Parts: sequence; structure tokens; C-alpha cells
Amino acid sequence: MTETDIDFENALAELANDEAVQLNRSPLGSKKDHLENVVDIQRIRKQTSVRKVLFHEQIGSTSDEAIRYVSVASNPCPVVILTNLQMSGRGQRARNWHSKPGSLALSLGMDVDHIKTSKTLIPLAVGISVCQAVEQIARLSNVQIKWPNDIIIDDKKAGGILIEAVGSDRVVIGIGLNVNNNVSEFAAWEKGLLEPVAIKDARGGEPTSLTDLAVACVHFVCENLACSNSDQNTLEAFSRFSLLSNHHIEVELPGREVVSGLYAGIAPCGSLLLVKETRHDEPMKVASGRIRRIN
Repeated sequence: MTETDIDFENALAELANDEAVQLNRSPLGSKKDHLENVVDIQRIRKQTSVRKVLFHEQIGSTSDEAIRYVSVASNPCPVVILTNLQMSGRGQRARNWHSKPGSLALSLGMDVDHIKTSKTLIPLAVGISVCQAVEQIARLSNVQIKWPNDIIIDDKKAGGILIEAVGSDRVVIGIGLNVNNNVSEFAAWEKGLLEPVAIKDARGGEPTSLTDLAVACVHFVCENLACSNSDQNTLEAFSRFSLLSNHHIEVELPGREVVSGLYAGIAPCGSLLLVKETRHDEPMKVASGRIRRIN
């Protein structure tokens, strides 16, 4: 099935009878829907290595639903959970992430046994995977990562990721991307945070298939996390995608202390390296904090 020859009635009938795909409501919508915003869950299931795809027309949070699902040991993974409308999505430091129709809201539940990437490098490996997916599907060359988990296009925020451990043997990976949705509807962004952008706007108004992008994101995440030399690949690839390379930055640490200096790359453990302006010894390791690029 291609993106241009979907038979809506037949596809809906097939999906309704498919026990491997559970629906809250049909993802195909009406014939009036723009094809690029159709989420074809059958294609996602068939073209990736996931064992289950769950779709909800509307949900509080795909990651909350994924956590409930993977908390049941007998439920098979990997699992993908998607929605057209996410009301209570979460970002870093408990920030809200609302996903409206036209955006991609996806959570992927995985068994830790299938992940070769070190725990502290998983967020970076996932960020790289999303960048690779956007590059491939949207044909954009200006996709970057703002450490540790913001997806950036043209110095504006296109999305983000959130990694949550579920017990000791499973993990949930949340991915949120502004794709074809109207970001002008968003409330004013917080001071110091990046202005939002949709992939469609970065493409001069050309929409991007949500199905193609979802398939690519799941593919790259599963492939990159399962690679035997994932850690080395992650550190090397991150240097190519980093928004902060060769820039001075300011970091607000968890205790509200603010430090500034030159971004010096990523440590093997995934921490950001900062050469402080007032010191000339070893770079400071930053495990978490709010980052602002100065120049």
C-alpha cells in the first residue's frame, strides 16, 4: 500500500478485523482528511520490527499509555502507541507537550535486553535517530539536536524526546514532532526557550507524510539502539548533529547555579562537556541543566 492509493473503506475494514492492531477509533478518518496526516498503522506494523501498534484518536499521553502497557510483563514489545490528539504530553522538567492533529505523537516501548546502547546514551541515540528520520523523509539538511533532547530546525524547536525507565527491564521512548500542524496556535513560549517550528514550514509549506515519518523514526531508533557498537556510533554522530558545536553556552544547573563557557562536546557517559570561562583545567561535566546558546 502506498501513500497515494489507500482505499479508505477497505483499509478500515481490514484494520477493524486485525487482532494485532487495536484501535480506539479509526486512524484513517474521513475522505476529507489530508492524506499526509493519515496515520496508516498497518504500514507501521508491517514495515518495522514492532510487535504491536496501538492507536488512539485522542489520549492524555502516549507515554503514560505505553508505561501501562509495558508494565504488564506478558505484553509483547516492541510496541508503538500513537495518537492524533495528545492532551497531557510531557517533556523535560515536567513541561507540557500538546500534540494536535498534523503533529507526530509516538511512544515506543522496548525490552532493555534488545538495547545495546549504554543507559546514559539512550537519549542521545534516540535524538540522532529522529534527526536521521527527518533528514530522510522530509529531505531537510538543517536538522540538529540541542543537548540532550530537543530536535531543532533552523534554530527553532521542532520537537523533543523523553526517555522513561519502567522497572529494570523495559523502557518507554516518547517522541513528539511538529510536522504539518499549525504552531502559530501555540501559547507564547517561555522566555529563553526556542521558538517552535513545524517541519511543513521548514519545507516551504510542503507537507510530510506522518506514516513515512513514524516508520522512519521507529526504524532508526530500533536499529541504532540494537547496534553492537552503538555507544561509539552515538558519540560520533552526535557531533554532527549538535546545535551547540563551536558555541559559547550558558547552563542553569538543577540548583539554579548558572555557569557559562565553551561547549566542548559529549563525554562517554553522555554528559555535556563545558570549558568554563574562568578556568583552564579539565572540562566540567554537566549531567542535566537548562542550556542557552550565547553565540
